[in-house]
Amino acid sequence: MNKIIEYIVFWGVILFACVFQGCSEDTLDAGSSKNGTLLTLYASTTGANTRLAELGDVSNINDLVDGKNHIGLYVYYQDDYDANDLSKPYIRNLECKVSGGEIVPVDDSKIYIYDRMTIVAFYPYNANVHDFTVKADETEYPITESDYANQTYIPYKASTMVNPTNAFMTTLSFSPQQTFKVQLVLVADHESDFPQSTNWTDGSIKLLPNIDPHADNYTTGIDRRELWVDKYEPLSPSPTSSGKYVRRYTVYIWKSPALADAKHHDGYTHQNNKIEKGDILFQSDELTLMVPQAIDFAQQQVYRYGYNMNTGEIFIPTSDNLVYDASTLQVSGSAYQVCDIDLSGISWNPKSYYSGVYDGGGHAIKNLSINKAPTTNNSDGMGNQGFGLFGSIVGNAALKNINLVSPTVTVDFTNVALTDSCSVGALCGIVNPTLPTAKIRDIVAADVPSDIPASVKEALIEDLLKDYTNTTSTIQGCKVENPQITVSGENVFAGGLCGSVGNQRQRATIKDSYVSQTISSTVGLIVNNSLTTYKNAYASGFCGSLSAGSITNSYSTLTDVKGYKSVTTVTPPSTIVQEIGTGFCSINPSANLPSGTATSVSGCYTKKDDASSGVGDFDLTWPSSWPLYNGGILMGTDGWPTWPKLTWNDSWAKMGQSPSTYPTLIWEYPFYLENK
Repeated sequence: MNKIIEYIVFWGVILFACVFQGCSEDTLDAGSSKNGTLLTLYASTTGANTRLAELGDVSNINDLVDGKNHIGLYVYYQDDYDANDLSKPYIRNLECKVSGGEIVPVDDSKIYIYDRMTIVAFYPYNANVHDFTVKADETEYPITESDYANQTYIPYKASTMVNPTNAFMTTLSFSPQQTFKVQLVLVADHESDFPQSTNWTDGSIKLLPNIDPHADNYTTGIDRRELWVDKYEPLSPSPTSSGKYVRRYTVYIWKSPALADAKHHDGYTHQNNKIEKGDILFQSDELTLMVPQAIDFAQQQVYRYGYNMNTGEIFIPTSDNLVYDASTLQVSGSAYQVCDIDLSGISWNPKSYYSGVYDGGGHAIKNLSINKAPTTNNSDGMGNQGFGLFGSIVGNAALKNINLVSPTVTVDFTNVALTDSCSVGALCGIVNPTLPTAKIRDIVAADVPSDIPASVKEALIEDLLKDYTNTTSTIQGCKVENPQITVSGENVFAGGLCGSVGNQRQRATIKDSYVSQTISSTVGLIVNNSLTTYKNAYASGFCGSLSAGSITNSYSTLTDVKGYKSVTTVTPPSTIVQEIGTGFCSINPSANLPSGTATSVSGCYTKKDDASSGVGDFDLTWPSSWPLYNGGILMGTDGWPTWPKLTWNDSWAKMGQSPSTYPTLIWEYPFYLENK
């Protein structure tokens, strides 16, 4: 059945707010013209970032917790809503529950909408909610106050615009309103290193204690935080891992544009919406951390701060998904690595078809070990196999700030049954390969809520597939130190960082990254294809083969790069072994590239000879135009970290000094703070 997305309108951040027409009868009863159009609605909490929307499953909306459950439905006419008039909704605060992913009224009534464009909105249900008159009424009460008698509602919302003249099916996800989320991540070698209290309600552990502390005598109209910490998560490494222990504390602060008399502390009010530099961020008997820089609250923003109890390192987690051992390193999806991980003794299985954003935070991944001898071709049928920390990254995936130390990758691709190509790199085997439609469907389907009907899910997948064309995978700010890579077989592409990059459909961007060789033995890269049967091979210190995309402002100091393949000559007839190892990259543009697609290398350098355009020799020239981080080396002139100012344009900290002190990345200069 053909599903057509009419249009999408967002208020705040709504994960899925899609409107469909032309739905089949098994999913929608259109009703009669007399009654208007029956609206069928579905809810999802996937990825929601507000406390009461962190439900795990939408069915939890029905669970009575602290006197709260269900959601309230409002329906406004568009012209009234656009005119900031919420005083006469068509439906006001209709109590609804979730059944099978569908939002249904508790009283079993049906929701019909009529002849004018309509705003459909949901909030947490409260029988005592006052009437809204203007839009400001929608965001008026604190999320962290759970005394239900004193709150209008907890301000999360889901909304979309629908046209009642057609049959629609809508999926909605909840979005926080006027809330600011603060997360503190502590990392330690042992559980005993942490503050030992785990009670976050009695004040023995506090987050932002000077902002709206709880008062026993609640004053109506002034918001108060009920809990010092809203959420506490102890995370432990697997017993066989060399990872670290992690504690994460989360608090939600209300951001208000009004209520100027509701003071934070020291005269500051909600009108300021600011945490001041030097405020206490975290407080316990064993540890006090200060806010390093003034922060303006932003609605739906998450402020994250990380601290290593043993080293004193400060870091900036960029994801709710934390990596702290070998097991969590294997988890799919976007993630941030909070500590060094040693993979010694672990036989690594490359992460293939990775489509998220992985931020290594500059924390080391040590002693990666891969030893593979494939005997069959890849089941996806596209003729590619990739080997590295990531076997392949796809779509708009991004790898950044990854620090690979002493990786060893050995791939025997000599089995005569193999007709695939083999791409090997310490960080990534294949960057954005061509994928079959079935595999792309699997990837995009992972982002679609599981608890909605099959027909709705299919429509969402079809729309997401349209966005999976002309994608660009990105690598930035990554380092590979002292790799040992050995590959043998036919159709092999090997590089110190990555094997093959881009293709005739998908692009790649690699920038501000490098491969280094600091010892002269047992490291390097070798493609050993000296047998007469192996003729197609590429070996380069940085990238084995670039087909579509660009590499900029990067370098390799690998000098032990050796590659061989057999070459048949005509005059005189003979077969010889040709040395093919190059210092930086082999450029092999894909056939039939779309018009305007560039394949280029620029601003790059090597220690081993490489005649490629855009690659300079460190013995003859030196980088002079690479953009440097201009906020200081993670620390301002007053001794505080410049927090957080890193962007996609900030990677290099120092250009180094010719002829031997090579350029270095920002994360190689972490900020340390004494435990106090």
